[in-house]
Amino acid sequence: MSSQKSQADRIGALLRELSAHMLGDNKKAAGMQSYLLRILSSHLQPSSTQDEGHVVSLMRKKLLRADQSASALQIEELHRRLHNMTLLQHRWSCLYMLLRISENLDQEADVVAGALQHMFSPHSGLAELTNGHADAANRTKKSGRKSSHGGANGPVVGSPELLLPLRAADKQQLSATATAPTGTASAEEVTEALLLRDVLFAFQGIDGRFVRYNATADGYQIEPTVHLSAPVRELICRLSELGWMFRHVCNFVNSKLDEGDLGLIAQSFCFSIQDELTDYYKLLAVLEGQVRSDLRTDSKGSSSDDSSILTLRKLYVWSQEPLERLRWMAILVDAVKGLKGGALISTLHGYMKQGDPTAKAFVNRLLNRVCVPLFTFIRKWMLEGELTDSHQEFFISADNSVTSDQRLWSHKYKLNLAMLPSFFSQQLAYSILLTGKSINFLRICCGEPNWMLNREAEVSEDTLAYGNTTALEAWVTHAADKTNKRVVRLLFDKYQFQDHFRALRSYLLLGQGDFIQYLMDLLASELNKPAGSLYRHNLTGVMETAIRSSNAQFEKSDILARVDIKLLEPSPGDCGWDVFSLDYRVEAPLHTIFTPEIMQEYLRIFNFLWRLKRIDHRLSAVWNQQMTAAHALDRVAEIRGDLHLCHLLRHEMLHFVSNLHNYLMLEVLETSWQDLQENLRQSSNLDELIAAHAAYLQTIVDKAVLNESTATIRMHLSKLFDLILRFSTTQDLFITTALEEVHQRQQREVDKKLRSEKGLWGTVDHGVNRTHTPIAAEARAQLFVISKEYALLLEQFRHVIDQQAGDNFKFLAFRLDFNEFYQKQKDKDIVDQPVDGPAIGF
Repeated sequence: MSSQKSQADRIGALLRELSAHMLGDNKKAAGMQSYLLRILSSHLQPSSTQDEGHVVSLMRKKLLRADQSASALQIEELHRRLHNMTLLQHRWSCLYMLLRISENLDQEADVVAGALQHMFSPHSGLAELTNGHADAANRTKKSGRKSSHGGANGPVVGSPELLLPLRAADKQQLSATATAPTGTASAEEVTEALLLRDVLFAFQGIDGRFVRYNATADGYQIEPTVHLSAPVRELICRLSELGWMFRHVCNFVNSKLDEGDLGLIAQSFCFSIQDELTDYYKLLAVLEGQVRSDLRTDSKGSSSDDSSILTLRKLYVWSQEPLERLRWMAILVDAVKGLKGGALISTLHGYMKQGDPTAKAFVNRLLNRVCVPLFTFIRKWMLEGELTDSHQEFFISADNSVTSDQRLWSHKYKLNLAMLPSFFSQQLAYSILLTGKSINFLRICCGEPNWMLNREAEVSEDTLAYGNTTALEAWVTHAADKTNKRVVRLLFDKYQFQDHFRALRSYLLLGQGDFIQYLMDLLASELNKPAGSLYRHNLTGVMETAIRSSNAQFEKSDILARVDIKLLEPSPGDCGWDVFSLDYRVEAPLHTIFTPEIMQEYLRIFNFLWRLKRIDHRLSAVWNQQMTAAHALDRVAEIRGDLHLCHLLRHEMLHFVSNLHNYLMLEVLETSWQDLQENLRQSSNLDELIAAHAAYLQTIVDKAVLNESTATIRMHLSKLFDLILRFSTTQDLFITTALEEVHQRQQREVDKKLRSEKGLWGTVDHGVNRTHTPIAAEARAQLFVISKEYALLLEQFRHVIDQQAGDNFKFLAFRLDFNEFYQKQKDKDIVDQPVDGPAIGF
């Protein structure tokens, strides 16, 4: 109990000493001491919102006004470190105390007196304790209220927001002891100097005593209790527009900087806006000093030149230039809301297309700063192949899910046109993309991890700057040429790119004719078996034999080692011919060009050519069979006509197959190969090599009736192929059966002759004369059906070519009917057609 009493006595002594030091008069000091004791015994707190960020903002702006920009930049870092401290619980109180101490260091006596004056001023609802308090209030008027230059809703030092509220009993007691007049602020108290001070507060986004921000109306409004003339109100409203724009711009910048995931370009824009506000802060400091000087001169009653006094009209004139600049800032921050990266830059660049030189220069300054991260991305990408864009602001994006080097070139890096600045052409963006891709291709796929452009490709700061697009394009073209030439030279020299093209043409496109012929002759017996009974190692051994027996043996060992056999997945009823195919293996970096999709196209073309080659090979076997059986069957008059029909059908089918084969080999493959060689010579980068190869394959697919538009032609062609195979099987059956029957007849004649020589009956078949039994009657009937059906299918095929095919098949149609045999036969059939209706054919 005694300790508490001694502590109270010490506090009272300290307050008495403080009051005597401030007021000097013992009577006045006693009244002040009594009032201070009541304040300390209450539970009052400052009315300011306990916002740490707001207090930090006040500190930063105070330092900026004092031209201590380096210290202002450290404020945010210090606050961040303070926020991470767990021991300190009342951070806002500490920060607020430091802020008030820093303000008191400038004008300690005036600030204390000013605070006391506001405590006892009529505006606060309190009466002054003594007449001496009125003198303190006059001193406060001379010193003026200090602006905190805080955030939009921050308190103003010396303004009513920081006054401690009093209880009703205290107000009544102080009012009873007041010696000065009491009451609310009257109209004559609102001088122009006070209005100027409130307008300056509004310029900083701060609420003043008479001019306050109304969130509902989204603007500054004059308190309704203040009596002003209409012109003055209108002038203040126009001046407050500057504060609204400043508040709007600051809210945007602060909200953006508070976002955790803000890209570099967006940050650059926000910091550029803050830099542009520096001149505005300097103007505010000058205006505030002028207002303080006028208030001090007015309180002393001294006369001064009216031309040197700041008025609302002068302020309006002086604020036009910053008003225009802030108006453009407000327009720009509204335009870039929700945008980032190149899209933000494109929006800003759109405001360069105008006739106002001042606004154009302002936007140009912003763009010079905002584009710095963009050109940093470009430099890093083109010189090192690195993409450091973690917020997807660059117009080149990377798919990190692509980990295979086979897909690196085609799938990992893409152009993001939404982020392409509008002053960059797509060709320039493509060159930039291509250069970085080539560097990554060299390092990852070609085994050159240390390769980089030499010093000649280094770029100056002036080149990588906004507005210097011509120099940028020249540098990009130079760097892209050097990088792309390195890639192309490496593919052709080190990796023998051209040799692999020739190998694919020779083996998968059947260009090595002697090898293909040997392979087909050796594999015929194996491929006639069911598909399930084939074994790859057996077929590989046969292929190696075919290589050693042909000119393929002189091919490079690396090329031959890549040629392999691939068996497709068999379907029910398939034979070896249906599942057999050749394959060609490629490795890095060639698999960037010969991708699985490209090799699948080669497989489609091979299967089509292999089937055509099989038909040709089968017709050759039919001819051999006919020639072998000719000596035995030509003497049989009964089947001579059928044999002649077989010869005619084989010749007609061979004519069709040979012309189709020559068309594909000469008109399709050879001409496409010549075009490919020319395109490869003109290719300057990897994309052009890939495009030339893709065009080569697409031309073959289109002309070889393998695309979707020629599905009808391919269907008729498939029917013709099946019919030719059916014919070869039927003729084989016919000749085999005929030979057996002829052999049996000959054997019976020999037996008859021998029996006759022995004096026996010549026949023992009980009167059945087998000499007149038809030979291979069923096979002969099938041959007749096949001849009719082939004529019909061939005519349909020619008709489809004439109706659906373009210029690609005109030469094929001419070759198939070069002497107009089929056309004359068609005209003859039309003339011989019965009047009642068309003839029924197969």
